[in-house]
Amino acid sequence: MPTDTPSGTFCKWCKTELKSTDNTCPKCGAPRDFALEKTDNNWLELPPVKDMTQIQFGNSTCAIHGEMVPAAELNLHKDDSVYFTHHSILWKESEVIFKTMSLKKGFKRLFAGLPLIMTEAHGPGRIAFSHHSPGELIAIPLDKGEEIDVKEHVFLLASNSIRYDWFNTNLWAVKANGNDQETVYPLGMFMDRFEAKESPGLLLLHSHGNCFMQELQESESILIHPNSLLFKSSNLEMSLHLETPGQSDSVGSIFMGGGLYGNYNIQQTIWIRLKGPGRIAIQSAFPPSETDYSSTIVRCPQSTTTKNWSYN
Repeated sequence: MPTDTPSGTFCKWCKTELKSTDNTCPKCGAPRDFALEKTDNNWLELPPVKDMTQIQFGNSTCAIHGEMVPAAELNLHKDDSVYFTHHSILWKESEVIFKTMSLKKGFKRLFAGLPLIMTEAHGPGRIAFSHHSPGELIAIPLDKGEEIDVKEHVFLLASNSIRYDWFNTNLWAVKANGNDQETVYPLGMFMDRFEAKESPGLLLLHSHGNCFMQELQESESILIHPNSLLFKSSNLEMSLHLETPGQSDSVGSIFMGGGLYGNYNIQQTIWIRLKGPGRIAIQSAFPPSETDYSSTIVRCPQSTTTKNWSYN
């Protein structure tokens, strides 16, 4: 039997058919023999990519090195290229050529404080990348016609066959502290969109902590912390969900330090509501929110529901 004969076994994570000699999936790096298990709430934990695992894309390869702060080492073919944000690079061979990739709607990106350009690396040669923080590298092979939306600041690199775009989340709220008001964006003002428009490609993301995925069914929805979102199917509906403590007959205000501190809005919680069908992925660790919700939310137009808590 030839060593490259398909085995009839498929990757439990990305459904790629494996060859009889494949110990790991050549497209996503998942171990061949890992047990795909769900939590009681239907979350799947992404199988960790083992140190020195090699992934194939185009005529090039990507090897994942390390576990705590993993790096991706690419051996680029002369006909292949990848694009990335410049701060993620570790090292490169001198043969690898850099070019700039202009982005659409540049003025709006500049206004939002986002980079106006990304860098392209063209083979042949070797080049390595890292997110420079603890977590996992998530390899996402995108089939032709498939697209996903990705939260800002987790993108590492993508192959040249994947088209990049970005869009305004349009999820915002206005909070008030006395006479002062401020517009906040719990999920961020923008999200990145990646699409394998004409041919398959590879997308690498960085997950802070562990990565968990769930497939939402038709009309099924879930509430997640805004900073925990890693990526989602582009067809998923997305909105805000605001929860705030309600008034009680026995307790109407909160007193701290002997004085009136305010009402229950100091405990307001803003969620991202995602409605299926489609898949979502979350990260178990994330930087603390830069938005302080201790002030009262006075406007939240994209909120699906305002739920009032009550005290027993």
